[in-house]
Parts: sequence; structure tokens; C-alpha cells
Amino acid sequence: MAYKVTPHFVVTTRFPGTTMEKTCYYVDFRAVASDQFNVPLKNAETMTLFRFDENGLAKFIELLAPKAAFEKLQALKNEEATDKKKEDLFL
Repeated sequence: MAYKVTPHFVVTTRFPGTTMEKTCYYVDFRAVASDQFNVPLKNAETMTLFRFDENGLAKFIELLAPKAAFEKLQALKNEEATDKKKEDLFL
């Protein structure tokens, strides 16, 4: 069985008509059963695999670029090492 995965942009309103009303923006990654040509099958049910808000989508994209994530991790480690050396000077 093959699946076709597509992103869908979703805008919803939470707590409508109250003082806590808020507009939410999401990206849903939905899958539907498909044939070998990536064409959805008739009467196939669509299911949501992932739902990301802005922060979640940014983290997901970061996971797809492991080199950039590794560089950020190395920068954090270097910064922590520098801070540790500064603290050790006063001990």
C-alpha cells in the first residue's frame, strides 16, 4: 500500500464569541491511500499524520536539515564551554 502525503493549511478559531477568542494557524500533513502513480484511490479515507503550529513546523524543518541543526548544537556547546571557563576563573 502506498500513501500520498500532502500539506494542508488550516485556520481555526478557538473559543469563538468569548473574550478568549483566538485565531490559530496550523499545517496538517494528511495521507491518503494511493496507487503506484501517486493518484489517490477512490473512496480512500484521508487521515492526518501530523499537525504543526508555527513553532512545531520550524522544529520539523530544522530536523530535515541536520547539518544546520548540528551547527547550532556545536555553537551552543562552544558557548557553554566558554561560560564554564569564565566561571572556573572565579572559583
